Amino acid sequence: MMAPLAHATGAGWFSIALAAGVFLPLTLLPGSFESINTPLAWLEWISVILAGCMLLPASGNYWPGTASEIVVPITLLVLVGLTENVRRCANVAGVLCWIIGGLFLFIVYMGIQGIHVEWLKPNPIPWEPTLILTMLMPRLSILWKKEEKTTGSTGWLGAVGIALAILVQGNLSAAVASQENAPFYLMARSLRMGSLSRLEPVVSLALTLSWFCFAMYITMSGKKMLEIAGVKEKWALWGTVGTMCTALLIGLADKRYFVQIPVTILWVVIPFFYAKKEMKKIEK
Repeated sequence: MMAPLAHATGAGWFSIALAAGVFLPLTLLPGSFESINTPLAWLEWISVILAGCMLLPASGNYWPGTASEIVVPITLLVLVGLTENVRRCANVAGVLCWIIGGLFLFIVYMGIQGIHVEWLKPNPIPWEPTLILTMLMPRLSILWKKEEKTTGSTGWLGAVGIALAILVQGNLSAAVASQENAPFYLMARSLRMGSLSRLEPVVSLALTLSWFCFAMYITMSGKKMLEIAGVKEKWALWGTVGTMCTALLIGLADKRYFVQIPVTILWVVIPFFYAKKEMKKIEK
């Protein structure tokens, strides 16, 4: 989730803290996708596709070219499809998370030195449209849990988001950060370290690897939804990858569908309802 959080830092640390306080607790509610019916499973899958189409184009902000917002996310999705299964994705993500964490820690260390405390005052900046989706993403983790029907602790997501936003706002100012499509990347470009005059390659690598992990997470979540709907595993994977790539090509993300309300209903309310329904059956 590091890359979507870095993308949302233009909203400012105050807005991120507010979003984390409102939406992260919703991800901790009990929930179950396993027993939902087929029509609902298809709706859940569509919501995952829409969420991916809103978030993934930002992965192209760190690479040159006018079509990078389409080429980069499609490339990441195809690479995810080639991994073939969840276990292989988990193994890859387990290795990459340490690399990504180290790169981000290096960038944060460099950025702390340039923070202007006077620029950290809360500002009434409108929320970045994808911020709520980012905060709700941990809710999909109940797809991977068989026995425990809660998502576990997600406080780290809010803490990391606030820390990155403080870093960006302290280096760029709230006014500049709110106007940029990639504020974290812009902040990193201004950092210097001795003979290493520019840090674009380091931050581009860190963010792209993080977006690849996110693409794995969202694709495998969509695959799981289709399997619940009764689609075979192989068709579920490439059906999700192909649909998301097609949606990106036709410019679905450019239309900026505000899917926060339906996503909240489909990812939070419906799984919670089915979890309660299952608990009543067990009690009887």
